[in-house]
Amino acid sequence: MEFDYFPTLPHESDVLLRHLLLPRGTEVLEPCSGRGDLVRALRAARLRVRTNELNPRWPAEFRYDISVLESWTKLPRVDWIVMNPPFNQINVIAPLALYHAGRGLAMFARLTWLEVAKGRRNWMAACSRWMRLLIFMPKVLYFLDHGPDMVGRIWIVWDKRHRGETRVIWDDWKSASWLDPRYDYQKYEEINAIKEESK
Repeated sequence: MEFDYFPTLPHESDVLLRHLLLPRGTEVLEPCSGRGDLVRALRAARLRVRTNELNPRWPAEFRYDISVLESWTKLPRVDWIVMNPPFNQINVIAPLALYHAGRGLAMFARLTWLEVAKGRRNWMAACSRWMRLLIFMPKVLYFLDHGPDMVGRIWIVWDKRHRGETRVIWDDWKSASWLDPRYDYQKYEEINAIKEESK
C-alpha cells in the first residue's frame, strides 16, 4: 500500500483502549495518523489527540518524517504515544517513539515483528522490563494493489512505570460488535478451513 499504509480497524482500536485504560483527557500523540481511523477511536475515548502524518492527502496537525530523529524534537511531548506505524519503517520508528514518550507507547505491529532479529534484539531486550501488554489480534485479509495479503498483528504496550510480568491477551474478532465491510472476514475463514483440511 502507498506509504505502507494498513488501516486500524475499529475493533482493533477498541480492544487496545479497553485494556490500556487511559484516563479521559490524557494527551496522546498519533505520529502516523493516516486517514484517521485510530485517531477517531482515541477521540471517542475522550483523549486529547495530537496528530502527525507525512502523506499530504490526509489531515494532520504536523507533517514530519518520524523515521528521522530531528522530527521528534519538533513534535509535542506527551505522556502516551499510540500508533500504527508503517511496517517497513518500524525498526527505526519504534525506538524513537518510546524514547520520546513521557510515560508509554502503544504500537500496532505485524506479529512477525516480535521474532528475534539482529536489527532490534538488543533494543527489545533492554526495553522488555517496560513491556506491560501484548494483545494478539487475529489475521485480517487485506486486498492490496499486488493482491491479497493476510496479516497477523499485535498491540505492544510499553509503560515506563510498569514493574512486573507482561500481560498477554488473545483477541477474537468474532467478539466485535462492528465488522468492517472492506475486509473479507468470511474469505479469511474459508482460507483457514482449506488450510486445516490440507494438513
